Amino acid sequence: MTKRQFHLALLKAKRELDVLKKQRLTQRKRRHGVKKIALVGYTNSGKSSLLNYFMQHQQKHVLEKDMLFASLETQSRQVLIGGHHCIMSDTVGFIQGLPHHLIEAFKSTLEEVKEADLLLHVIDSASDDVMMQIETVEQVLKDLGIKDIPILYVYNKTDLRRYALIKAKQPSIFISVKHQIHLDLLENKIVELCFNEEHHCFFKVPYINGAIYQELRHHCTLLEESYEDEDVIMEVRCSSAIFEKYQAFRLMH
Repeated sequence: MTKRQFHLALLKAKRELDVLKKQRLTQRKRRHGVKKIALVGYTNSGKSSLLNYFMQHQQKHVLEKDMLFASLETQSRQVLIGGHHCIMSDTVGFIQGLPHHLIEAFKSTLEEVKEADLLLHVIDSASDDVMMQIETVEQVLKDLGIKDIPILYVYNKTDLRRYALIKAKQPSIFISVKHQIHLDLLENKIVELCFNEEHHCFFKVPYINGAIYQELRHHCTLLEESYEDEDVIMEVRCSSAIFEKYQAFRLMH
């Protein structure tokens, strides 16, 4: 990429970010109570490919393309990980020397990252500049004011076998999205880090409280439900927030 092409890409990105700001706010309001996982990483590290893997049984995939800012818009999808429903967001790929004015513009679309319960820092383990790329991503996160969110370091592209000398940051896992190596272990690790505080419980919801029933269906992982004369009995896994919010409807077992 020439210097002129680089600057044109930055200008185009800035314009698109302004349009996306309002869209992000509207979408975030709909996801209260659902676990959120954000994919971050250097450009072309494999974030979009990883999101598409978790969406493999759904029709709508996200763009995978080897180009600067291919994933400019934060793509968020509902996925199922280890039996748990959550929202996974694929963010713009970071680059070294990102201009300050563009970092400011990114803040509007990267609010998804600030609200995440877990960050997956996807790393190109085959890159000659792997340490520089890791440091760049960490610096951009710092510049965006993102802190105190658990991070799992996901070293991708291990099929290229250039990762043996990497001193991995912890907690970490080595995978290959392309060849689906250790993705089951990644899924287990996400469950361990993100869903340990979930509650297994039962709710008894009267039919007249249809709105509450719909909210529980939307925000919980439904395991089973049965129907009585005036109530529906729901066996679910839910977050602490939902557990406390609807304690009046909980059944004690």
